[in-house]
Amino acid sequence: MDTQTTDTTPRGLLIQVPLKTLTESPTNPRGSFDPLKLEELAQSMQDDGLIQPIAVRQKPGGGHEIVVGHRRARAARHHGWEAIDAVVRDDLDDVGVAIAQVVENDMRVGATPLEESDAIVRMLNEHHIGADELAARLGKSPGYVRRRRKLQDLHESMRLLLSEGRIGVGSAEALSGLHLDAQAALAQGDLNPARQLQGKPKPFTGLDVSCAI
Repeated sequence: MDTQTTDTTPRGLLIQVPLKTLTESPTNPRGSFDPLKLEELAQSMQDDGLIQPIAVRQKPGGGHEIVVGHRRARAARHHGWEAIDAVVRDDLDDVGVAIAQVVENDMRVGATPLEESDAIVRMLNEHHIGADELAARLGKSPGYVRRRRKLQDLHESMRLLLSEGRIGVGSAEALSGLHLDAQAALAQGDLNPARQLQGKPKPFTGLDVSCAI
């Protein structure tokens, strides 16, 4: 694959970015990449080429930062490509980049609920954007944003159960309203989850928490 660089790139211009000058975004919500799925993607790209370019923005000190397409960039590196097709999105500010990444991960092989929660809280705290505005820009309901945000209230042991798939996200959202000590005891199997949720507000009503232990 030929390489091409440019000093100034208008919005939407399709270029080839040398992989050696390409860096991953620190705000990408995906923290882990399934090696098997990455290998499958790399093989598909090797056989059929890159179907959809990644999106990048220029870095002040030179080179480009990935906006979306981290898996495709990793797959390209896996097969020794020197460059990758990219659409330049210098029109996006930091908030726009973070939102594009959450939407991208939601549409493709999604980030985990905890990774999405971390990204949402980071956007709310660092960029001072309101929950309702963020929900609108993500194409989600305000309730969805609030529920993902509540995952930050999980005890570390509950976060582990959720990340391992031993409890569902609905159960995790319900249990996040409990005191951290109660969550820890539940995770160890010492308490009855249904009893702990008795008398809780209606948002918890009807959620299945039987899998919490």
